[in-house]
Amino acid sequence: MPTITREQLAKFNELVLDKYDLFFPASKQVFLENRLCERLLIGGYGDYESYYNCLLEDCEEMQLLIEELTVNETRFFRNPSQFKALKENILPEMIEKRNREVVKSWGDATRPWKWGERHPLMHLRIWSAGCSTGEEAYSIAFTILDSLKFPRAWDIEITATDINQSVLDHARMAAYDNNSANEIGPDMLTRYTDTSEAGFVVKEFPARLVKFYDSNLKDLSAGPGIMKLRPVDGPGIELDASGYFDIIFCRNVMIYFDRTAQARLVNALYRCLKPGGFLFTGDSEPLHLFEHEFNVITEGDAVYYVKPS
Repeated sequence: MPTITREQLAKFNELVLDKYDLFFPASKQVFLENRLCERLLIGGYGDYESYYNCLLEDCEEMQLLIEELTVNETRFFRNPSQFKALKENILPEMIEKRNREVVKSWGDATRPWKWGERHPLMHLRIWSAGCSTGEEAYSIAFTILDSLKFPRAWDIEITATDINQSVLDHARMAAYDNNSANEIGPDMLTRYTDTSEAGFVVKEFPARLVKFYDSNLKDLSAGPGIMKLRPVDGPGIELDASGYFDIIFCRNVMIYFDRTAQARLVNALYRCLKPGGFLFTGDSEPLHLFEHEFNVITEGDAVYYVKPS
């Protein structure tokens, strides 16, 4: 079995850091070495130098390596206190504010709107960053639908992104086993899913609210707020995300980055939110280590952040 030198391991570290902002400290070097060894043996590369050169040229192999290096642990309604805050505090206030704006806009000749058309103010934009196999994004969809009296009158857009193609393929299928149902609750499960042989499938309407894209957070945090979104088919999309989203979930993503990349990402997420928008991070990702302009909100066990209006 080929052996890897410290110098070679350092080169692999630099490569994944440069391309994806993925950082492997000393405590995770064995993990990185093991994953490199697995891919080297599976691909039949003779030595680590050959494998490194392949990664420089072969996007498909780089994608396979990234899939090995990122853990995709997720479940429906993970961190329920945050979803409780979303349903009981954030969405009711946001929806009521939009409704007031709609009423005020009636008769405004500069903002024409015809009966029977969806009002341009009735929209919600949410981003699930590092969405993995889709449970978080669909949990958001279920929560929004439970919060709206007339959901089909709203323009709801949930953008879900990840760098791992295999988990995105799973997410697009919207099919899960019965173990996942335990986190949802029987009423919501009945309203928003259909039973299947292996478990359940998300129904067409909530599934249609979520769009899954391959997207690298490094591209966003290193640039002027342009999200590069690659769908499963068709051309890529460049979205100017500055002030675009009402709510962002970016949970258990920053744990893969070093402090510098984390700070860049926090600033990028701030730019992507509308004034008054909300950010949810993972329990182990508090923002007190960084300079930022968010206001910190604590509701019971939930901690989240709001961009000042």
